[in-house]
Amino acid sequence: HIIALDPAERSAGSGTTVSYPVILSNPGMAASVYDLSVAGLPAGWWSLPASVAVPAGASVTPQLVVTIPPGEEAATWDFTVAVATSQGGEDQAGGRLEGLGPLPEIAVSPAEQSGLT
Repeated sequence: HIIALDPAERSAGSGTTVSYPVILSNPGMAASVYDLSVAGLPAGWWSLPASVAVPAGASVTPQLVVTIPPGEEAATWDFTVAVATSQGGEDQAGGRLEGLGPLPEIAVSPAEQSGLT
């Protein structure tokens, strides 16, 4: 495999951001450009470089960053990150995002207080 997510599963509440390390490996003797795509996550929730240069015999680790919008209800999304190399290779890795829904908010009032001892 030339692509892996590690870790491949994350949990997060709505309004939060999580990151998936996307490990790209080039076992070849020549540098290659890896084109990346994501399927299974809602549009606008994620960011990932469209392409990454990977030196010969090396690995690089761009980040797939996913932001769950505020107020999003609990749900699970299975997704894939696919790669196509400039040498014609293809591979994909699966991941899972468990949305925990809105998280409870805690407030302390007053925020600060002092007294005599």
